[in-house]
Amino acid sequence: MSYNPLRGRKPQLDDFVNVLPVRSKKNLISVKRGYLTHCVGQNHLDKNPSMGLMQGDNNVIVKCFADKCSKQELLQYFYDRLEYYKFKPKGKIKYFKRRGVNAW
Repeated sequence: MSYNPLRGRKPQLDDFVNVLPVRSKKNLISVKRGYLTHCVGQNHLDKNPSMGLMQGDNNVIVKCFADKCSKQELLQYFYDRLEYYKFKPKGKIKYFKRRGVNAW
């Protein structure tokens, strides 16, 4: 993902927690470096908290400990709800090559 100054800062752990469904927020368990909560996977209705959220060095780390949900499925839930990932440029995107890297 390329840097976009119009987006602002990258989402942090608190931003991910704020977009959790009510059920997950009610059962949010604080652990040493993050939170444990109910999984947001579409096909995973768990009775016990099984998803971990942790602030990494550069990004938020999301993991389903029941191994029923893929990382991509979990991240897609958050990408659909966080403003940072909703940026869509107006007009046509012009691509150019610069030292072997595609950029816009």
